[in-house]
Amino acid sequence: MNKPPLSVQLRRRSRRFRFLLSTLIVLGLVWLAGFVWYVESIP
Repeated sequence: MNKPPLSVQLRRRSRRFRFLLSTLIVLGLVWLAGFVWYVESIP
């Protein structure tokens, strides 16, 4: 059983990291929109 080369491991890890980063950005945008809507709806 030989493990895959380092470049394949790095590519797989960077893909997962990029997916997590994009998910965090989307969640942050949704939270920001909800926060702005909440602040605007207070008065």
